[in-house]
Amino acid sequence: MAVMSTETRSFRMPRARRMTVANGLFSGPGPAVPDELYITVQRGEIRLDRRRILLAQHSAISTNTYFGRFPASGWQQCTDVAEVQLEVRLTGAGHIALCAEDAKGRIREMSALEVRDCVNSTIRLSAKIDPLSGVTALWFEAATEEDGLQVEGLAWTVPAHQGRRPTHLVVCTADRAGQLMGSLLRLARDQEALGLLDAIHIVDQGTARLDQAPGFTRLAEGLGPKLRYRRQSELDPVWGLTRGMLDAGPDADVLLLADDMVLEPDSLVRLIAFAANTSAPVLVRGQQVSPGTDTSPPLPEPDRPLEEAAVDRHPVQDRKNLWACCLIPAEVIADVGLPLPMASRWSDVEFGLRVRRGGHRTVTLPGTALWQLAMPGSELREYYELRNRLITSALHGEFKVKKLIKELRRDLYLDLAGLRYAMVAMRLKAVEDFLLGPNVLAGNLHVREEVRVRLAPYPDAVTYPVSSIPDINPDELSLLIPGPAPERPGWTLGWRLLRQFVGARKGSAAVREREAQWWLTSTLRTVVVTDATQTGAKVRRLNAKTHRRLYGEIRGTLRRLRSRAPDVRTEFEAALPKLTSRTAWAGLLGKDSVVPIHNTELAAPPPQHSRDSLPRQRGA
Repeated sequence: MAVMSTETRSFRMPRARRMTVANGLFSGPGPAVPDELYITVQRGEIRLDRRRILLAQHSAISTNTYFGRFPASGWQQCTDVAEVQLEVRLTGAGHIALCAEDAKGRIREMSALEVRDCVNSTIRLSAKIDPLSGVTALWFEAATEEDGLQVEGLAWTVPAHQGRRPTHLVVCTADRAGQLMGSLLRLARDQEALGLLDAIHIVDQGTARLDQAPGFTRLAEGLGPKLRYRRQSELDPVWGLTRGMLDAGPDADVLLLADDMVLEPDSLVRLIAFAANTSAPVLVRGQQVSPGTDTSPPLPEPDRPLEEAAVDRHPVQDRKNLWACCLIPAEVIADVGLPLPMASRWSDVEFGLRVRRGGHRTVTLPGTALWQLAMPGSELREYYELRNRLITSALHGEFKVKKLIKELRRDLYLDLAGLRYAMVAMRLKAVEDFLLGPNVLAGNLHVREEVRVRLAPYPDAVTYPVSSIPDINPDELSLLIPGPAPERPGWTLGWRLLRQFVGARKGSAAVREREAQWWLTSTLRTVVVTDATQTGAKVRRLNAKTHRRLYGEIRGTLRRLRSRAPDVRTEFEAALPKLTSRTAWAGLLGKDSVVPIHNTELAAPPPQHSRDSLPRQRGA
């Protein structure tokens, strides 16, 4: 084991031209992000800030954590980089080590030093990460005995390659000024992450303008001429993100970012550095981290994209949001096109399947997360969920029409039995709009109003405050809890529907939303369903006339789906190249839907990079 002091510096490695691919951090970008994601205190006492940590006597720390590990196996699978170097500045004395784990979970020290009498001394430890090394992840550890040790400036570096790819950050926002402003101000203060971005496109679709929010002037000063702020008519996050992709131009890599996250700026450093070193264009995703997310150190490996058959199952709940944090190389966009203009639900899945069809890899890189504060929501969620799933299935799935109709019929009948008339109407509209073919996607501007008109006749579409539900006193209602599911659900469902057709139901009760199972609600005439917050409620009332009408509409709509589905599938397949082209998107958005409002000084064009030196095969 080597020993180093200020008088003995023979262990320093000569500084070659290298690229920082990750910084070692010791705390999060905000109070919502726990320090345990960055560092583990194994014993003793420490004092820390974001980039520096001081170990007291008889203390030990490890960065074998979510953000602290270097994902070696991810680099093995997608790059030609064979060696990584850990750089750190030390003051004091102690034991430091570069540790590794293999695929079987075995841990060993790759390199270690006993240091003493260091004063701001730079130490570099190297490790092989080629496939023959057996290394899947690396991390840093430090320990002290009789003296303290200050650790700072920790960074992971690889040999630098020639040229830098232009990268544009794109954010679509709508009425989330507080959350987004905090993340972008953190980015403005992180000069390393900001320096890797050629432009930052903010597409604002909200009613409360971001440029009028407190702090925007300070943000504009911090981001400087890289900021591109645009207003756009209220559409959908995907329309806003695609607007930014168009503004970025055909020669830039695009890094998409959600507006409801606490940004870890170093995640951008890691994504951009990884993409710059891949041996072929790779779509690289970050991970959404939220309370309850498993952030134990994962074995890094590329994502297994959704199986094509998965788009035919309903619903697909366990899927990652491609648009939350995703770097898309320019070559991938040039090859597969832009997103389909079908709103946020399922657009990420459709694009990901198209990327795979094009022969490109998709990787979720460990340690590149954003802390999720809120999930995006929309009153059109269920409509888009079904309509866009049908489109995705037609383009990429098995699209077995008989099986699809069987599942849809069952879902619609369950909603009908559960007195969810508004949901039945919305889902029927989704199927009807799918049958209109590709032309329906050009009408997204009008969908919101069309759905509102469709839902207007149904009282169960309205949410009331629990304290003021019309004609109902909540204190007089019993709170019911559903029993076990029927042993013969098909027979029970048919019988309950028949009884409802003739209005043969009595009684009223309250039910919590998560417990509003159809076999309970179908036995009542009036059901007050309270939401998860217990402050809002919807009233479901049996209406035999509405019941019979919707039943007839279900049968008629599914008959049309059976006869039209093959032709609609052919129409979508033929229209896909045009729908995802830059020309088509420019026509959909139009000149009047987007108005640049920033001053001309800040809206100056970003530095141009020649892509002549950026061939498709990239790497050292």
